[in-house]
Order: sequence, then structure tokens, then C-alpha cells
Amino acid sequence: MATRKKDTNIWNKNRNSNKSSVGKFNPANQNVNSPTPAEQKFKEAQGKLQAAIRKHVQDYESSSEEEELESENIIDGIVKNYTSTGGKNESLGRTKAFLKDSFLSGTATCLICISRIKRDAEVWNCNECYCVIHLNCIQRWSKDTIYQQKQIQESPIQVRQVTLTWCCPKCRRNYQIEDIPDRYLCFCGKTKNPKLQPFLVPHSCGEICGKSLIPTCGHKCLLLCHPGPCPPCPVTIAVSCYCGSQQPVTRRCSDKEWSCGNRCGKLLSCQKHSCSEPCHFGTCKPCPKKSLQNCMCKTNRKLRDCATPEWRCDKICNKPLSCGNHNCSVICHDGACDPCPLTEVRSCPCGKSKYQLPCTEETPTCQDTCEKILSCGLHTCNQRCHKETCGVCLEIVEKACKCGLHSKEVQCYKPYSCETKCKRMKDCNKHPCNKKCCDGNCPPCEKPCARTLNCGNHKCTSVCHRGLCYPCNQTETVTCRCGQTKITVPCGRKHKTKPPKCNQLCTVPPDCHHEARERHKCHFGDCPPCRQICSKQRLNCNHLCSFTCHSAVMVKIEAQKPSMPWEQTEPQIERKSLPCPACEEPVTVTCLGGHETSDWPCHRAVPSSCHRPCGRSLKCENHICTFSCHVVENAPDGIKAGKNCEVCESPCTKERPEGCQHECPKPCHPGPCPPCKQMLRIRCHCGLNQPYVACSEWLVLEKREEIKCCGNQCPKNFECGHRCRTNCHSGPCPNSELCRRKVKVTCKCKRLKKEFSCELMRSNVAKVECDEVCAQKKSEERRLQQIVSEQKRREEELRNEKELAKYKKLFENKKKGRERRLYDEIEELDKRLNDIFESLQNIYLFRVIVRLHAGLQAAMNNEDLYIVGAEFTELKYDGFWDWFVRISDIRIFLKNEPTYLISQLAFILGGLATLFHAIIRGGRLPYLWLGILIHGVVVECMCYILPDIDNFWHSQTPVIFLGRRLPLHIMFLYPCFIYNSSIGVAKMRLPLWAEPLAVGLGVVLIDIPYDIISVNFLHWTWHDTDPNIADRHYWVPWNSYYFHTTFAASFTFWFHFTRKYICNSEGKWVPDKSRFKEILCSIIPGVLGTPGGILLFLPIYHPLHDIFKIHSEVTYFILLVISLLIIWSADRAPKQYANEKKQQSVHWTTFLLIFHLIVHYTSFLLMPVFFNPEDEIAIGLKEPIGPCNEHVPIQTAFGMTLQKRKYLCATDYDEKYFDWHCLPNNKPPSIGSQWYTACGVPFPNRVEMIVIVALICFAAATIFGNMHFGSHGDNVFSEKADTKLSSKKIKKH
Repeated sequence: MATRKKDTNIWNKNRNSNKSSVGKFNPANQNVNSPTPAEQKFKEAQGKLQAAIRKHVQDYESSSEEEELESENIIDGIVKNYTSTGGKNESLGRTKAFLKDSFLSGTATCLICISRIKRDAEVWNCNECYCVIHLNCIQRWSKDTIYQQKQIQESPIQVRQVTLTWCCPKCRRNYQIEDIPDRYLCFCGKTKNPKLQPFLVPHSCGEICGKSLIPTCGHKCLLLCHPGPCPPCPVTIAVSCYCGSQQPVTRRCSDKEWSCGNRCGKLLSCQKHSCSEPCHFGTCKPCPKKSLQNCMCKTNRKLRDCATPEWRCDKICNKPLSCGNHNCSVICHDGACDPCPLTEVRSCPCGKSKYQLPCTEETPTCQDTCEKILSCGLHTCNQRCHKETCGVCLEIVEKACKCGLHSKEVQCYKPYSCETKCKRMKDCNKHPCNKKCCDGNCPPCEKPCARTLNCGNHKCTSVCHRGLCYPCNQTETVTCRCGQTKITVPCGRKHKTKPPKCNQLCTVPPDCHHEARERHKCHFGDCPPCRQICSKQRLNCNHLCSFTCHSAVMVKIEAQKPSMPWEQTEPQIERKSLPCPACEEPVTVTCLGGHETSDWPCHRAVPSSCHRPCGRSLKCENHICTFSCHVVENAPDGIKAGKNCEVCESPCTKERPEGCQHECPKPCHPGPCPPCKQMLRIRCHCGLNQPYVACSEWLVLEKREEIKCCGNQCPKNFECGHRCRTNCHSGPCPNSELCRRKVKVTCKCKRLKKEFSCELMRSNVAKVECDEVCAQKKSEERRLQQIVSEQKRREEELRNEKELAKYKKLFENKKKGRERRLYDEIEELDKRLNDIFESLQNIYLFRVIVRLHAGLQAAMNNEDLYIVGAEFTELKYDGFWDWFVRISDIRIFLKNEPTYLISQLAFILGGLATLFHAIIRGGRLPYLWLGILIHGVVVECMCYILPDIDNFWHSQTPVIFLGRRLPLHIMFLYPCFIYNSSIGVAKMRLPLWAEPLAVGLGVVLIDIPYDIISVNFLHWTWHDTDPNIADRHYWVPWNSYYFHTTFAASFTFWFHFTRKYICNSEGKWVPDKSRFKEILCSIIPGVLGTPGGILLFLPIYHPLHDIFKIHSEVTYFILLVISLLIIWSADRAPKQYANEKKQQSVHWTTFLLIFHLIVHYTSFLLMPVFFNPEDEIAIGLKEPIGPCNEHVPIQTAFGMTLQKRKYLCATDYDEKYFDWHCLPNNKPPSIGSQWYTACGVPFPNRVEMIVIVALICFAAATIFGNMHFGSHGDNVFSEKADTKLSSKKIKKH
């Protein structure tokens, strides 16, 4: 028989190698196959492990945070098919136990990581013991086991090759390498990655299991996919009993083997007796009877078991053999003896020679050499053939020791061992072998492992080994507070497991004065506060306390204020008995004045005032006492007032006669009021005189007509236009038909005039007809109109021909000469028509008609927007570029707004001057100019986009962008303001925390004359009712100055702040080597300057103006004072240049900036001197005209909502710097107009305006002169960081 290979898996050391067959039980083999001591030891260890992972009891309650499932209904659904087939619930005991464990949170524990298995975790279950383990844990376990076995086989120590296997951590069943799980399957193995569903068992697919039942009967499991073993087969079959004597009966397949109980009767192996046992499974037991049986040689007889008839005695046969010389030496045998072995062919001792000799002769030796292999297995015996055994090998050979490290010449039979200790690691891979001259088969390590197990409480008691230790088999008990409810958890899980929910009542004695606590379940921690009624007897009344118990209340006691920080202690929490609160039982109480009777709490049941008016009638009989409810003294009855009631001091409030609006001169009194003697100033019928009349007389309607007549002649006119001859009277003038005066009448063209009497006019007889001269005049006008229309038609034809010729010239290469002649002819015709048109313009009437016709036609076609009186509700653009930029004829603006052109020219020159200065000086100045330009464009675009700050409209200019909103010169305005101010302030060498505010104030100084003068000359218009710009200074909002200060300061701060962290240069104005970084430091402040400026409105303007309604002028002066103090403090602070001599070197480019400032201030100083604002006509986009009663909300920074009109009310507005006097009939624009004409108005005080601007110019000259010529000079922009001075400071300190 082939020998069974030894199992080398370290995890299978104590497993029984001979697995007992599953299924049939044979009583006959019960004693024969009794368990070995090793098997008993394994079963004991297995029982301990099963007890260690038993996580539930009959009434287990989950301590997990997962919600419990409706286990009963789901389990019933799983076993429904089984029970419907006829299966019994008793057969489902073990399966139901696994099902219930799957539903209880925290019951399933992974034996490898000793942690709870959640319902949605990926798991693997063993096919033998059905334990559930995390998928990643079993993968790591199996791969570690295979790796350790491979390490052992690949080690230098030669180990017999065995099949690589891994085992279940619980039952130690062996699995092959290909059985390593690589995916998450359901219990039945059909579905990959089963999803957790609340109506299914966790890790189940919900389909029928379908596994083959054990023992194998050919049927499949009928349960839905489930954990644990499949239940016994419920199918019914017909089967007979073990002995076969009875008819087949119908039984369950799982219980098909049965005994009829009758005598078996089968013939036993002795062939003499029959089986007397009851009907049983398997073969019959050996015959239990005894009988006399002969031995094999028939010489002895003995009483023995009938089942073992053959036996041998101890007698040697000793019969003479056939040779006659020898006897048989075999012990007790049957039959004849074998022939004598000496009579057969024999060989000499060395086996080389054969002899056939009589049995009486000995076998001789040959004379040849023995040559038998000696015990060494390498050499042969060199003696002659001999009968005795060969001796030991005496050959001298070189032998290696067992470990193979040394060799030596010794006799062959002698073993050779060295003294070197083996340094190989034992099978535990921790301890060295240390055996002398080890042959590689190092003995297994016998030291204890002593590693701490995963539980953290115990150490491994096994022999030192590789890989993971066995899981701890100890368990711990987790109990509730009272100890009546317990659960058993694996060792190490006690502190991670929540105590079980206990349904027993809490047994903690009460802390308060009540005999027992309110009934509540067992719990940890303090019991809940007592909610029972106090019911103590009060001391100050007869009521019992009806409040919740307060005899044992947790009170926070603050510690005494410490004198030192280290003496500070936490407040203490103590349980104290608080006094009963004030009694709240209702008690009936009547107020002092007797007005009402109501229920009051017991502790407040004292008569008091109800705070209603007293209500008793005063002496004036018109009013009642308004004193609060009080005790009335000396009252005659319950209605009239008493001595201490109110004394009426009110004026008379009785109703006055109809038409009288005067008060009664007497104080409040009884009875009627006297007649009113107040004098009224009335107007007579004619309105010329205003006589005085007593009020009482004026109220008499019969005398009113007589009183209003002053006696003078009526100043009114008849319908004919002549004055009335009657004295002062009411109503229309009488006797108008008696008028006989003369009236002038004209013809229809108003050339002829004649006088007629009023009588002829009333009879419609007076008429004047046009004569021939009038007819000639009309025909002349018609002829001029035809000439104008013909001129328009010719101009249109010429325009079309020019465009066609230009198109052909661009896209055709042939017939150039012909096109040139045609082009010259068109040019000549155009010139002649222009001459004709200029000659016709000398006629005044023709010029007027042409202007009116051309203006109306252009307005209708939206071709010429700049006609005085043109109105548009919406502008239409011819594509994107027409919206983006509009270039118009400069002559229109030179005629309507000459001062605006001067302002634009000044700013464009200033922008170019600052740009030249920045380019010539170099350094960071070009990037400063670029950042300011970006900042200006961002600010303007934000104002146009955001509705809450869209509150101004620029007048139109020859070049304008963004839908007629952004003039060209406005983009140069910001460099003119901020660049000039930045260059001047930079020469002051202020620190970063003061320089931005100084730049902001410098910008305001440049801006003030522009703001004051430009708004009066209609260079732009403001929103009429915006609350943020309602407070004005010469029609300039104070917030405009606040805006320029904060936004310029924000831009300056970001310009220097961002460069500190992005660039790396040698000085403040020295550029970085990377142009990209410098451009980035220009773009960032250009974008962040706007939000930074908006944030600077929050600390001062918005809280003071929006919440406390403080005038914007005050908020700006607060900002001005704060800024001046900061600048003054920074300028007074010692600087690193204080001890140096100021070098007031002025670069020639500085005079470019000085020149621009002179042009700027001079322009706005001369405008009010030489120009009149009433001559200015502003045509373009402005605040839309609309209804006067529509408002829109404005959200402030602090969440308040303000209101402003949605449209400009053309008949009721506060913008007094424009009106409609230049429009036809002084008629304001129509409702809905966005593009319309506004007319300037005269200065209220021209001299005052000139003086204000002159004063500002003087201040600006002084300040900017000191900054440019009295500071540190232009060397600031070329200085590098001074490292010498900083080192001096370090040495000084």
C-alpha cells in the first residue's frame, strides 16, 4: 500500500488525519473507532473556539448602531418552500440559528481581525463550519499561509515537497490554492456582489439555494439563499427497513433508514448461528457465542469465540522431514510439512558458487574474494569467502561533516562531525538552531510563542510558530447596570461593545424626598430628574407645592474669582435641594378701582391697580379720569370723580360750527361754546382785494355774497378779449353782447391784417382772405420742398453709386479705366450738387425747412441721433462693432457742448503725458499706468452692469464705447487722477499703511474742479432720487469724493501689497526681472481695486448713513479727518532717510505732469469765466423718462431696503442744473424715452463758482508743488533696498 504523505501545514498539526465518514452510524464499530487522544484534544479546542464566537443568547438585543431588521417575517419567507414541501421546523434548528445570527447586529465577528461584521461588508463563508469572515481578511490569511509554506520549501533546509494548502481559521479544513476567494459571492455562490436589501438576509441573493444536500441523496436545498448548513432533505420516498423483512414505507429522504425492531436473522460469519440483534444498520456484529475449537495442528482444543475459529498453539511441529535427517521447525500448522530446505541448491557465503549437496553436509566456502558491500555502502569486503559477517570498512576517505562546512580523512566506517553551531532559523523563523554540525533538518522550535493576541489581553500559549496566532479563545461578559442582562463577546471586544439594552426596571434608590422613583428601565449614568409633583406643605400659604420635584437638582456653582491665572478652577456641579417656587394657585382678587375681579397667583394675590383708566366723569362733564386704576376718595357716587381724581386741563374739544376751523378760546367747559371772533382774510370775487371778516359772520351763508364784493370794477375780460364793465361780482361776466370794441383779424398765412368790431366777430362776418402775393409765397415754399426732396434723392443715388464703384474696385480686376471715369463723373456730379445746395442754403426759409425735414427724417430712421429734441425709447445697433464703438462728427459737439470738447482734450493730453512719463522713467511706472487703466475700465463697467450703482450717464462724445456709455477720455481720466497723485505721494516716502490714503486724497484734490464744473455744464447727469447720491455739494454727491478716495486707496494698496509676495526686486519701484510677474501685479490690483473700495464704504458710510441717517457730508469729513491723521502720523514718524540730506533732483519728465495739472486746473477755471451753461445742449442716453409713482428697492450693505424712483419724472425732479427750455414749446421728453435732450441752466452765482474753483487751484498748486519740489525728489523711483541702514539698526540694538 502506498504510504500517506505527511501533512506539513502548521495549522493542521492536531487535526485527525483519518476523517470519520459522514452519514451512517455503525454500532458495531462504536468501540473499535473510539477517538484517539489527539482527536479528543482537537475536539476540546474546537469546542472552546465555538464558545468564544458564540455571540448571542435567546433574548439577545443588538448593541450596534445598525437598525434591527424584521427577522421573523424574512425567516418565514426563506423557509416557506421547505415547510410547504413537508419539512419540519425541528429540522431547521441549526439553520434558523445561523439566520438569526445574521440579523442581529454585532453577533457575527471576524475570527481574523476580531471586529464586527457589518451587514453590507464583503464576506466569505466556510463550506465546512459555515463561519463568516471578511473577504479581505481571508484573502490575506490564505495568501500568508501559502507564502509561509513556500518559504519553508525554498529555504536551504531540504524539506519534502508537499501540496500547498490553506485552511479555515475555525475548523481547519484544508483548501487548495485555486480556492483562494477573489470575489464576493452570496451564500449559495450564484450571485456576485449581492446588494444589501432590507427584506433579505444580509449577503443573500434571495434566490433558491439549490446546493446538493448532505448526505448526498440527489435532491437540492429548497430554502432561499441562506447562511449555515442546509436542512435535512424533506422529500418523501418509499424505503424498507435495514433487514428487509418489512414492506417499504414512505419516509423523509433525510430519515429514510429505519429499523423495524424485529430480530435480524441474518447468517453470521461463523456460518452456524444467525444474528439475534434487532433490525440494524450495516453488517451484523461478530457472533457472540463460544465453542470448543481445535488448533491448526489438531493437537490442542480450546473454548473460543465462535467468530474466530482459526487459532495456533505454541507447540513446534517437530515431525521428521522427508530427508529423514531433520525435523519440522514450524510452529502449529495444518497439512503436510514442507521438504527439508538443505536438500535444495545452496550457494557459498559470498554467493559466487552453487552446490547440490546432501542435507547432512555443510555448504563449503569458495576461494574467491568475498566482495560483499560493506555497511558503508561504498566499499566491498576484500577477504576470502567466509561464513561469519564482514567486518567494518577500514578504508581511509575524506569525509565532509553533516553541515558540509568542514572535511577530514578518516576511516570510512567512522562518522565525522564538526563543532560548528548551526545558524539557520528554526521553523518559527525567529530563533536560531544552534545545533552542532546540523545536517539541515533543524528540529522544530519548542519555545513558547508569547506574542500578544489581537484581543490585547492574553498571549499566545502555542509553540513558537510563523504567521498569525490562533484567535483568542477567551470570552468576556458585557452586562447592563443592574447585571441582569448579559451578552458574551470575544475577548478584546468588551470596551468596543455597547452594553445590552435591559428591559428590567431601574433599582437605584431615589435622591429626593419621594419614596420611590418613577418607573424607568435600567440604564447607565445618573437617573433622569424626578418628574413627580413635589406636594410639600408651604410655609406662607395653605397650598401644597404643585411643581415638579426639586429636592435633588444639579446646580452649577461658580468658583471664587481667582487672584492669579493658575488659581483658576472649573465650576462645580452639585446636587442640592432647592426651595419651593412661589405658589401659583389661583386666588380671586378685585382691583383698587373695582373695575374687575380675576384670579391671581397665590403669591401675588394682593389688591392692586389693573392699570385701566379710572373712567369716572370729571367736573367738565366732557371727559373721564384717565389716571390709572386707583382708590377713589370722597366720591359722591360710583360714577362721578372723587377728590383725588384727575383735574381736566384740556382745551375745549366740542365740535365747532361747520366751516369754522378755530379752537374754542375757553378751556374744557360744560354747555355750548361762545361765537367765534377770529378774523378771516378772504379774497373778493375779482381777486384784487383781501378784506378781514369775523369767522362767525363769514359762516352766515346769506351774507357771504355781499361780504365778498369789494365795489371795484371787475378785472376779467369778455370772450372777445375786452374788460368787463360791471363792479366786482361772482360767476361769468354779464352783458358781454354789449361790447363794441375793435379786434384785429389776419389771413391764413398771417400776412394780411384788418380791424373789425366785436359785434361783427360774434356774427362770424369778419374774415380776411389771402391775395395773389400769399399764393405766390405758398408756391415758392412748395418749390423749395421739391428741391429739398430732389436733393435727398440725388444724394442717395450718389451714395449708392459710390458704394457700387468701391465694391467693383475692390473685387474686380478688369475695366479699371472705365470704373475710374465713372468714379470721376460721380465725384464731379457730387461737387455740383453740393454747390447748388450751398447756394440754396442762403435762403433763410429754405434752410429752416431743410433742417426740420432732415432732423425729423433722421430721427425716424434712427440714422442721426444728435438732433435737438430727438427721442428714442431703445437704441438699435448695426452689429457688434456699432455697439462697441461709435465715431461721430466732431462738429455736432463743437456746436452743442464746446466745453465738453475742452474737457475731453485736457484728459486725453493728460493721459498721454502720464503715459510718456511712465515710459521714459521706466521701472515699475509703466506697470502702474497699465494697472490704473485696467482699474478704470473695471470700475466703469461695474457701474454700468450693476443696477444699484448705475446712477450716472455721460454725455455723448465723438468716440464712445459700450453701447454709447463709455467715452474715450474717461479711460484717460483715471491715469490723470491716480497716476499724478501716486507720483507725488511716492516722493513723500510714506509707509504702506499711509500711502494709499494719501493717494486717495490727492485724487480728490484733482477731481473737485472737474466734478463741480462738469456737472453744471451737463458733461454728465446724475440719478434724480438715488438715496446714496441724494446729498449734494454744488450738485456733486458727497459720495463722489468718498468714492475717489477709497477706490484710489484700494488700488494703491493692492498694487504694492501683491508685489511684495509675487515679485522679487531690489527696490519698491525697481521692476522684477520677470515681466509676467509685473503684468500680473498690475492686473490683480486693477481687478481687486473695485471690491476693495466697496469694502471701505462699510465701516463709516453705510452704518452712519443707512442706519442713523447721518448726512453724507459728515461721513466724508470723518473719512477725511481719519486719513489726514494717518498721513500726518506716518509723515512725522522717523524714517530711514531722516539723517540723510534730501536730494531734490527733479527729472525733466516731471514737468510733463506739472504741465498737465496746469492745463487741467486752468481749463476748469476758465469754463465758468468765458462760457455759459445755459448754452450747453446735452443729447444722448440719460435716466429713462417714466411714471412718477414707480419705485424700485435698493439693498444696502447692512440688509436695509431703500427706495428710489424707477424713472425720471419729467415734471417733478430735483436736478436743477438742467431743464427743457431748448426743446420745442419747452415740452419735456415723452414717457419711455432713454435718449433725449437736456438743456443747461444759468449759474445760481457765477462769481461764487469762480472763487471756489480758484481756491481749489491754489491749494492744489501748493500741495503738488511741495510734493514734487519739496520732498525727496525723483530719486525715489531708482533707489534700491538699503541694506546698510538695516545692518546699522541691528548693531544699534
